[in-house]
Amino acid sequence: MSKNLIYVIFQPAPSSVVRAEVFRDILTNNGYTVLYHYCYSKKLFEIQSFFEKKEWFPFSLIIRGIQRVIRNISVYALASKIEQYDGVILVKYISPSMLRVLKKKIKGKILYDFDDSVWLPQWLGEKNFKEVVKSVDFVSCDNHYLLSAAKTYNGNSFVLNGPCQIELFESYNVTIDTEAKDVVIGWIGSPHTLFYLSVVFDALEEIGSKYPQVVLHLIGVGFDGSKVPDFKKIRVVLIPTYNQAEMVKYVKNFDIGLYPLFNDEISLGRGSLKATIYMASGVPALCSAFGENCNLIKEGENGLLARDGKEWIEKLEVLILDSGLRKKIGEQGFAFAKKNLALDACYKQLVFNFLNKI
Repeated sequence: MSKNLIYVIFQPAPSSVVRAEVFRDILTNNGYTVLYHYCYSKKLFEIQSFFEKKEWFPFSLIIRGIQRVIRNISVYALASKIEQYDGVILVKYISPSMLRVLKKKIKGKILYDFDDSVWLPQWLGEKNFKEVVKSVDFVSCDNHYLLSAAKTYNGNSFVLNGPCQIELFESYNVTIDTEAKDVVIGWIGSPHTLFYLSVVFDALEEIGSKYPQVVLHLIGVGFDGSKVPDFKKIRVVLIPTYNQAEMVKYVKNFDIGLYPLFNDEISLGRGSLKATIYMASGVPALCSAFGENCNLIKEGENGLLARDGKEWIEKLEVLILDSGLRKKIGEQGFAFAKKNLALDACYKQLVFNFLNKI
C-alpha cells in the first residue's frame, strides 16, 4: 500500500537539499508519494541573496520580514490539508508555535529532522528545542553528538546520514590530468564558514613557503574578498560560488581535501558531509580531530585527523610528498563512502527507523 509523505521546509538552507530533497527520487521509486512543501518564497530568497551580496541590508531586512509573513500564512494553509499524510517530516527550523498549529491536524507520524546544534540561542534555543523534540514521534539528526542531545527528550531518535552524493562523482567522466605538477589542496564551503580556515591558516602559510608546487583552491567563498584569510605565502585560487555539477568538477581536481573545525559546541554539532564529499571523489580527507570526524575517519586508512597546528603541517607534508599514499587513502575513503554513505545506504536508515513504522 502506497504511503503519502510530506517534507515541510521552513527556511532555505543547505539541509533542505542534502537531508530532504536528495531522497525525492528514491522515495518515489520505492512506491511513496512524496510532496515537498516550502514555507517561503524561493523567488524572494533569490532577491534577498542579491541584496545581501550587494550589501543592501535594509532591503534584505524588508525581504526577511515578508518571508516571515509568508511562512506564517503557509503553515496555516498547510494545516488544512496535512491530515492526509501518513508521514510528516519537519526540517530543522520549525518553532513550537508552528508545530502546535500543525499537530492539531496531523494524523500520521511526525519526524523532526535537524543538523547543527539548534538548541543554541542563534537557532531555536534550548527551551524551544526541548518542546519540539518532545512533541514529535521521531527525531533524526546528522551525527552522534546531536543524537545524544535529542535522546535527552525523545527516545525515538536516530542518526540519519546525509548522502555524500557519490553517485554524482561516479558519473563524472572528465579525465583528470594526473601528470599536473601542482598539488591542489582544496576546501569547499560557503562565506558563512570561511572563518574555519583560521584553524589552518598558519599551517597553510608554512606549507606554501616550503612547497611552491602547492596551490590552495577555496570553493564557495562568495564575492566579499575581505572575508577570505589574507594568505601571503601560498598560491590561492578563489571560486565565489558553485552549483552541484560545478562542485563535482572542482572537488575532483583536489589532491587533498581540508575540513578544519574548532573544538566548540557549534563545531561538534556539525556533521562530516564535507569530509564525505571528499571521500566520494576519491580525495584523501584531512580533518580536525573533533566531533563526528573521529567516528568517520580511521586514521591513515580512509582519511587523516589533525589535532593542532603541528599535526596539520606534518600530515599535509606527508600527503604532498607521497602521491601513492594520497591514492591509497583516497581509494579507501571512496570504498567507505560507497558502502556506508551512498544514497541507498542512507535511505535504508530512514526506512528502518521511520518509514517502516508509519
